[in-house]
Amino acid sequence: MTLDQLAKQAHDALAANHNEASIRLSSQAIQLCEDRPRLAARLWAWKAQALMNLHRPKEAQTAIVRGLSLAKRHEEKAGLDALRALHQQVLARLALDSQPHSDPISPLQAAVLAYDRGDIESGTSLALKAFNVARAEQNPRDQVLALLALARTPKQTQDAILQAHEIAQDSEDLNLVTAVAKAAKAAKIVLPAHVF
Repeated sequence: MTLDQLAKQAHDALAANHNEASIRLSSQAIQLCEDRPRLAARLWAWKAQALMNLHRPKEAQTAIVRGLSLAKRHEEKAGLDALRALHQQVLARLALDSQPHSDPISPLQAAVLAYDRGDIESGTSLALKAFNVARAEQNPRDQVLALLALARTPKQTQDAILQAHEIAQDSEDLNLVTAVAKAAKAAKIVLPAHVF
């Protein structure tokens, strides 16, 4: 089987929601991509997407970083935006998974699940609800997480990340500052310098 055939099978498996098969096929194809870094970047992205579909965001993070690195190094501009968008999803999922789960499903969790389903309208509404609840409770951590989820709404990305940055800086929580910085980098948003 040729590399192109293997890559097509990996893509087709992902499209058919055969995530385990897509991961296996992508991994095999990546091994053969030494002289085709642009294809390797796409394969890493497909692998990351399949891992996200299986709710394995830490592994997806590793895959997406590898894909981003290749795409940047080889100036794969077309794929870079898609990789960055996927990286934002991975970061939002990691941030959500890091918070304690007291309720069966919070508005923030529901927002992320809606975004994961591709339901941007519900995701936006639920993220705003989660933000308002967190603001009323004066909980900067949940405010930032809600804003990072809201950043998945294309027209809200920049404003949400900049507002999350301001709240994270004011909270002086380095984990929040780091999460926002990573989301901003993935979205190619320049954050204002912190004034001490």
